Amino acid sequence: MVLFLIPTALLMVGLLVLIEGSAVAGLLLGKRAQEHHGGLRESSGVLQGALLGFMGLLLAFGLSLALGRYEARRAAVVDDANSIGPPICAHRPCRSPCEVVPCACW
Repeated sequence: MVLFLIPTALLMVGLLVLIEGSAVAGLLLGKRAQEHHGGLRESSGVLQGALLGFMGLLLAFGLSLALGRYEARRAAVVDDANSIGPPICAHRPCRSPCEVVPCACW
């Protein structure tokens, strides 16, 4: 992927310029549209609310996916630990053939 080859500082500056440029362009286009059409003021509030709701929805889905991956990774670690524990306890050497060594793994 090409983005992984770009240094982090350069990527950060590029994204900052892109975001600031988009904000200024939107401001200029909004002022121009407001001068020509006075009725756009109300519809811009609706559009802003819809965009904020959409961003909130994306954030919620992203966090739920991250939580699902975390829980799956945690369950895999617990399963690995449980599958390793009994064989270690079963292969402890005994001092005599009749002696049973209690396992403190469980």
